[in-house]
Amino acid sequence: MQNKKIYILSVLLCLSLCGCGVIFVSDSEYEKLSLEETSSYFNNYQSGLEGQVCTASGQVYQSANKENAVIAWLNAAEDSTLYITGNIRPLRGNVQLVYTAQDGTATLLSEKDGTLTTEEIAVTAGTGTIHFTGNGEKGVCGFQLEIRAGDGISLKNKP
Repeated sequence: MQNKKIYILSVLLCLSLCGCGVIFVSDSEYEKLSLEETSSYFNNYQSGLEGQVCTASGQVYQSANKENAVIAWLNAAEDSTLYITGNIRPLRGNVQLVYTAQDGTATLLSEKDGTLTTEEIAVTAGTGTIHFTGNGEKGVCGFQLEIRAGDGISLKNKP
């Protein structure tokens, strides 16, 4: 039994030293969402904004029906385009990335399995957000995203 513990610790140490990551989502962390249905939250979240490029990475613990896990806020002076690259790693449940325009129109940017479906997004004039949603089911995912704004769009990574 002692050898098995040493082996597991050695493997985890090797993975961390070679740059590989292992993400564990405990049942207690996941169940917190049932107690906090009014909000979602980020863990190990990092974001940056340089010119017209917003980057964000971390994990999101998404409640079932709230859309308050926002990655970026935008203001478009005219109809334009956003470009999104990156990945979403589903860890539990159903988490989707969505662009919501000022008029409430939502554009799905990722499938349930976390694959980004759209790299070029048509943006309508006005304000909007890029955010996660649970679409009726709570969930957890890891993500690493880059959002590039087209002409006439200003991005913010803070409200």
